[in-house]
Amino acid sequence: MVMEGRIDSVREPTWSLAFLGSVVPEAWRDTYPLVKSPTIEIQQNIAREWASGSMPLDRIFTTLPVPRFPRAELSSLRHPETLVHGVRTIFLGWMNWEPCKSVSIGLDLVRKVRQWARGVRADGKKPVLFAYNLGPSHWQAPACLLAAKLSGAPLISLVTDLEPPAKEDGLLRPLLSVALKIQLGCLGRASGLAVLNEQVLHDLPRAVAHSVVVNGLVPDDGFTRELLRLSDVTAGDLESPVLMYLGSLNQARGADLLLEAFLEWDHPSARLEFVGDGPLRDSLEKRAAGNERITFRGFVSDPAQLLRYYEAADILVNPHRIDVPKARYVFPSKLAQCLASGRPVVSTDQGGARKAFEGMAWFAEEDTPDGLANVFDDLLAAEFAEIRSRSDKGRDYVSSEKLWERQAPELARFVERAAGVAEIQ
Repeated sequence: MVMEGRIDSVREPTWSLAFLGSVVPEAWRDTYPLVKSPTIEIQQNIAREWASGSMPLDRIFTTLPVPRFPRAELSSLRHPETLVHGVRTIFLGWMNWEPCKSVSIGLDLVRKVRQWARGVRADGKKPVLFAYNLGPSHWQAPACLLAAKLSGAPLISLVTDLEPPAKEDGLLRPLLSVALKIQLGCLGRASGLAVLNEQVLHDLPRAVAHSVVVNGLVPDDGFTRELLRLSDVTAGDLESPVLMYLGSLNQARGADLLLEAFLEWDHPSARLEFVGDGPLRDSLEKRAAGNERITFRGFVSDPAQLLRYYEAADILVNPHRIDVPKARYVFPSKLAQCLASGRPVVSTDQGGARKAFEGMAWFAEEDTPDGLANVFDDLLAAEFAEIRSRSDKGRDYVSSEKLWERQAPELARFVERAAGVAEIQ
């Protein structure tokens, strides 16, 4: 593969890369109760693209993404080495019970990464570590940093989110506060950081030498390509619009904010559909009881059914809250998939979303019910040509900039620069 500024097929790489995260064969979903989430899919996307030849990906260090005990049955995390995307993959951790899970992952990580790095150096190459959110879990930041230090390897991390303590965490709040400080301290000592939300860089105790802001990652190329092929919304569709929310029904995502906005909004022929599940579902359903314009579809895992819901929507809404603690380091990557559908998208300005998607989505001035209701009115009052123009611009942007055939090489170039291994000719 030819990349800008280097020709991999001509020159043998002088370095080897290890990926730290949660990457397993897709076929294992029939064997293990593996968690399926956008963050797991994104890691699969990165590893798949880099393993295809764009990076000297030599090793994957991973943990089976299974729920913790007692939410799930007590089970072992151990597994013999295997190949994932053709790359030798080593498993970390002993069992899914805390604190054994975090401690054992950390111990395995330091020992096995150091062994790998010694082998790389014996071959005359430089070891480089890439960690998704500093390893298989947020608690592995010290272990990642120690592994990098003992290995003499630069550590580059892709930070998609951090977990600030909040009131609802109760007795765990002081512990989570300390954990966040440790995470930020460790991130500040990395060789390079790619972040989705720039706030991460602002809150570091020290600046990193190399950083880049990545405004959103699509969790699945195949599904996003299907969204890009959906038919367009027509002017007639917007006369009695179906507003749709797809995601977890929790406070940070703003599901309750959207419900309040819709109940206050004066549009008798509009309908609202929630696709997803979460801690707020019961309270939202009680609040909307008897309102025939509001429907709760529940959690949907089937991609074909999910695609049908996207197609049935006339306006997609991302009402993400801005000021709650859990939203501090979040970027609403789902906006990219919403834009891929060709539907008008209404959003709050979470994590710098307005700057990233200027002229593509419709943004509320504030994350309040009135703020959302006002932008609904603004959208429907606009000329349809303007609505169509924004939707087309959003679709073109996702197609040209957000699919992994483009994102993976860009992230690879950043890793090379941050690790000091870029070979510019």
